[in-house]
Amino acid sequence: MNLTLHQIDTTIEMLSDAISDMKQKGEDTKEAERALAEYTVEHLPKKVDAIAGNLRSWKADHTKAVNEIERMQAVAKDLDERITRLKGIAKEVMETREVNKLNGFASTLRLQGNGGPQELEVYDASLLPNRCLARMLVVPEETCQSIINQYTEKGYMSSRDSMLIASGIAHCQIVSNENAIRKELNTVCEACNGKIVECSACGSTGRHLVPGARLKPRGNHVRVENR
Repeated sequence: MNLTLHQIDTTIEMLSDAISDMKQKGEDTKEAERALAEYTVEHLPKKVDAIAGNLRSWKADHTKAVNEIERMQAVAKDLDERITRLKGIAKEVMETREVNKLNGFASTLRLQGNGGPQELEVYDASLLPNRCLARMLVVPEETCQSIINQYTEKGYMSSRDSMLIASGIAHCQIVSNENAIRKELNTVCEACNGKIVECSACGSTGRHLVPGARLKPRGNHVRVENR
């Protein structure tokens, strides 16, 4: 019978308890002790070796798997760098030649604009107008709960809490408001109505200008297509 380690341990414990009870009653325990010894010698070492063998085998397989993952990650990193490098070369050639695609017999390399929001650059925060700034106010949770409770119950805020918040606003950090800046930069210029013409108000961009900030060009990437 192939017993589990738990079954073997339970049987050994039961035999040991039985021997203890026999000793307390003054009974002869020689036969019981011999049976315990024989049972232990017969079952426990084999099961221990089997468990140890499984643990060693699984540990070795785990180490191999981890090493293989690391190897494949290195391969993926190398391939990604090769792809980026080769696409960069193709992109530079097309931009230099001012062409949007290069045709082969079976494939086409196409220069395509990057999607998603344009990257925002704040090159001089000191030039940003107030409408593009924000203040980082940190209010203790206890104060927040007090304010919420007063508004809920009485409809107003205590003078103490008002002074505390006013003091915090006066001394808190002023930071650029990215959402406000993006909105401003994407607002159509009223002077030229968004038309790309000579316009001093928007610098002929068709959109509002924000001193100290600008949207970076979207840039391009190379796309591989079948012909």
